[in-house]
Amino acid sequence: MDQDLEKVPAVFSDYVDKLSAYSVTLVYSDGSEKLLDGEDSNYSLTVSYEDSKDEEQNIHKICHAVVKEVSTGKEFEDTQEIILGRAAPDEISTEAMTTLILQGKKKWLIVQSTPSVSGSYALNSDRTINNIWYKSENGEIICTEDILKLQKDTTYQFLITLK
Repeated sequence: MDQDLEKVPAVFSDYVDKLSAYSVTLVYSDGSEKLLDGEDSNYSLTVSYEDSKDEEQNIHKICHAVVKEVSTGKEFEDTQEIILGRAAPDEISTEAMTTLILQGKKKWLIVQSTPSVSGSYALNSDRTINNIWYKSENGEIICTEDILKLQKDTTYQFLITLK
């Protein structure tokens, strides 16, 4: 599982299941490794998520993956767990966030920002944005594709998914 999930606040738990927040590495008997590609017809992949809470009400996101080798029918399973919100999201200035250049092949990111001016902000990116989720000042989760309505001196956390 992507370790950056620790930066995702628990309030976004329902949306994490839609992210590509995992990778599967096939390890062969000769010791060689290969990253499983969605285009590889030799294997099928099934991924499921489950949430649980501990005594401190932390949300544990549990990812269960099953890889099936099509030719033999053999199945290989793995389960990993991560605690949401264990680490703070990366801080980014609101002005810098309006033009976002994303490096690599990641399909999502989590950032937080505290605007110095109230108003509507448009997010421009070098990659196509699918959705932006953020928690409004009244606690409601808002989903948008572009315009953010933000209040001065309020810290917002943004979960951004890319196409």
